[in-house]
Amino acid sequence: MRADSQRTRVYAWEWASEQLNDTPLSRTSCERIVRYACALYGVPTPSVQVCESTHGRKSYYDELRNHIKLVYKHRTPLACLHEAAHAITSRYYGNAVQDHGPEWLGIYCWLILHMGLARPKWLRLSLKNAGLKAKPTRIVAPYKLKRMRKKRA
Repeated sequence: MRADSQRTRVYAWEWASEQLNDTPLSRTSCERIVRYACALYGVPTPSVQVCESTHGRKSYYDELRNHIKLVYKHRTPLACLHEAAHAITSRYYGNAVQDHGPEWLGIYCWLILHMGLARPKWLRLSLKNAGLKAKPTRIVAPYKLKRMRKKRA
């Protein structure tokens, strides 16, 4: 099992954002966001399951099944991008990186910026204040990772 040294800080950083308190999205909207994010990076789109129950606590990406489960309170744009970033990171890095490590966080931040959910300056400052380390978005942008994949092939 890989260490996941940023996990707790990532969750705290996300919950500090008002975006996660939005009205839950429909299943179709969640699927659209995940499909769009994965298409940008050229990776297969995971299936998306949304839970109607308000009792669930854990959303996750299942790498083996290429499947995302979103509990009711996580049916938001940021949560969809969070799980899509796991799917993207898994395809490009496999198990070589931490689940919430700098590579994943860089991809997640690139998606957040691309979708217009935050401004670059706010994002940089909030990550710094939360003690989080992310790969620079210019390094994990889709065109860079696609080029990296071609060089390895």
